[in-house]
Amino acid sequence: MKEKTNPSYKQLLKMAEAVGGDLFVTPMKNMTVLVPYDLQESVRKMSADAGKTTNEYLESVLRNAIDDARAKKSKRRK
Repeated sequence: MKEKTNPSYKQLLKMAEAVGGDLFVTPMKNMTVLVPYDLQESVRKMSADAGKTTNEYLESVLRNAIDDARAKKSKRRK
């Protein structure tokens, strides 16, 4: 019986590249944002229109949303 083994990093990298993606390995799983498939093309277009990489664009969108939520919460406390 052949034992199953986990794919190596090189195999995972090749699979990611085969579909035109990048491979990211992170110990921060709960802090990773997954863009739903149906929104990915919109994110690519919007980031290109903003002259940013998708990572830069998503970081700015997330940062702005969190800053806005903090400001609203702060106003409610007053």
